[in-house]
Amino acid sequence: MEFGRKRSYLNTVGLNHLFYIIALHESHVQVDIFCAQKHGHEMKIRSSGHDFESFSYPSESNKVPFFLLDMFKLRYIDVNLESESAWVQAGAIWGEVYYKIAEISRIHGFPPGICPTVGVGGHFSGGG
Repeated sequence: MEFGRKRSYLNTVGLNHLFYIIALHESHVQVDIFCAQKHGHEMKIRSSGHDFESFSYPSESNKVPFFLLDMFKLRYIDVNLESESAWVQAGAIWGEVYYKIAEISRIHGFPPGICPTVGVGGHFSGGG
């Protein structure tokens, strides 16, 4: 795993994740939710990991073991100019979305912020 993807070295308090899963397809997310419920584990989801304090890793508050589902490989982006909408998977980063829109239109855009490395999933869910 890339050093930059596994940021647990920044925060060593409460590192009690059981395992780390990288979703390669949407169906993996569904299966992981089912398994977490069946076995009584908590699950944390990460899209880009754009989180300096590594809150995706520790579980300080309740000391409950969890597993981490990383969705950074789910990066599909489909922009529909006719409906002025887009389908963006949780692992995509805003820079990729900006680029995809710019490839097909000079007048359309989306204003989520100025940092192109922030993940779409974290932006909409309030986490990294």
